[in-house]
Amino acid sequence: MIAIAANLTPYHPGIELYSLGDEVNANLVYSFSDLPQSCYWENPPGDGGGGFVCQYMSPRSVEIENSVLAVVNQAAGLMLFDISDPSNPTLTFRQYSYPYVTDVGVIEAEIRSDLAVLSRWNSMEVFDLADMSMPILAQTLHVGDYINDFILIEDDLYAATSSGITFFHLDQALDVDDEVDGLPVNFSLSQNNPNPFNATTKISLDLRKPSHVELSIFNIAGQRVRTLLDKDLQSGNHSVEWDGRDSFGHPVASGVYFYRMRAGDFQTSRKMVLLK
Repeated sequence: MIAIAANLTPYHPGIELYSLGDEVNANLVYSFSDLPQSCYWENPPGDGGGGFVCQYMSPRSVEIENSVLAVVNQAAGLMLFDISDPSNPTLTFRQYSYPYVTDVGVIEAEIRSDLAVLSRWNSMEVFDLADMSMPILAQTLHVGDYINDFILIEDDLYAATSSGITFFHLDQALDVDDEVDGLPVNFSLSQNNPNPFNATTKISLDLRKPSHVELSIFNIAGQRVRTLLDKDLQSGNHSVEWDGRDSFGHPVASGVYFYRMRAGDFQTSRKMVLLK
């Protein structure tokens, strides 16, 4: 039997795996010493050049299910490790893989055997973990107000926000994408590819029925940079490319951008990184 010891103190992270041979003795079999870091560019005062400053970010939540260790980290989002050999864990999934990334904004997280919920400043991400080897982002829930905390009771999610309590029922959120007769049975927005990118990137989306679709790019300040789609589309799979230019045809600066999809009552967004 494997047990976890996790230090969740900010900037003093640590996860250790212990083998429980009996009720008294616990043997340390592995200690994580290389959790993902949050890195940012710092310009020191004076004439000196700047450089990347990195800090280890504490895990927000940890859980073991069968031989999979699920960890939510501020610098990498959701991570899954294969611990079938506890002395040699293998990373099988990492939500954010670019090494030089600022804090991705995960405030709180809860993991259980079938799903993971990550809360950010004003939105929540629900991952379907039915197949731990291939987690699926089932839905992004937009709250609109700052999220202080949340609690998950069975399939009911209660978020305490700056303006009160917001409630979600997760049955529909966990109807993850599938296909029937070659057509998707749900709406979805895929991660852009490649990401990060330095020229063009492709954004793909699925529609379960004909819909008016709006797909827009926003900068980190929330300002609309460009609208890629604003028209009626048939059900099925669609994709569009973004060339890193704004609505006026001007190249935008390197940095973090968000793309948001609206289709009827469905709305979700994702993050991407432009590098030059």
